[in-house]
Amino acid sequence: MGTREQGQDVLLAVERQIEAVIHMPDLLPHLDYPEIARRRLELLNLFLQELGWEQEKRVRVCTATALAQLGLDVHESAEAVAVDAEQKRHRQVAILAGDFLSSHFYALLAEGGDIQVIAIISEAISEINQAKMRLHQSGGMGMGFPQLLQDVTVIHGALYTNFTKLDDQRGPEWKRLMERLIVTEQASMVSTKPEHAVFLHPEWERLLPIWLNDMEQLIQQVTTDDMTAARLRQRFFYVQNRFSRLTEVQR
Repeated sequence: MGTREQGQDVLLAVERQIEAVIHMPDLLPHLDYPEIARRRLELLNLFLQELGWEQEKRVRVCTATALAQLGLDVHESAEAVAVDAEQKRHRQVAILAGDFLSSHFYALLAEGGDIQVIAIISEAISEINQAKMRLHQSGGMGMGFPQLLQDVTVIHGALYTNFTKLDDQRGPEWKRLMERLIVTEQASMVSTKPEHAVFLHPEWERLLPIWLNDMEQLIQQVTTDDMTAARLRQRFFYVQNRFSRLTEVQR
């Protein structure tokens, strides 16, 4: 079975496990919870496969990462809800749901004996929360472009790129590639999130072509597996084509 098919099997298994968790307590099925970050999870799975991890462990770790991401997303959506008489209970339930999802990834990894992974995810969550606090305090204003871009990169990518420290040889290249794919895919989407103001900055327009060229070279460096390289190139071409179409529309 090829890398793509195996990757789809892992992602489908993750989605099934997430669905099972979502329907465990009575409070969760009644919430509109975000979709899992499938494209980011695919990058994580490709990296873990490159490390030689068996599929069962990859499913468990990707599921735990997805739960941690959902916990963060649900908490963020709860913060965005205006607190009035009708919405107060919904916000309380959403916060409890976020806590439940976040805590469940600990239990899943502890049962599998993946203590090192708990530390990796916990560290990423801490970094993400710090980046979010900086952005909320500044409103995205008054921050230099490098810091703003770094915080956006952490918020969207740290849960996945933090795993690259497991590979002393190719980890740094995998980290750069994953960050660039994740951030450029975010930049190609229309969003009203405050942190996405970074993509309107003139410095981003100058940086984007450099990143695109960098990604092509990084794909050649991170893997010798033809199927993995082919999938990474598909992801790269997707981003490249998105920006080409956006450029044509703006003309």
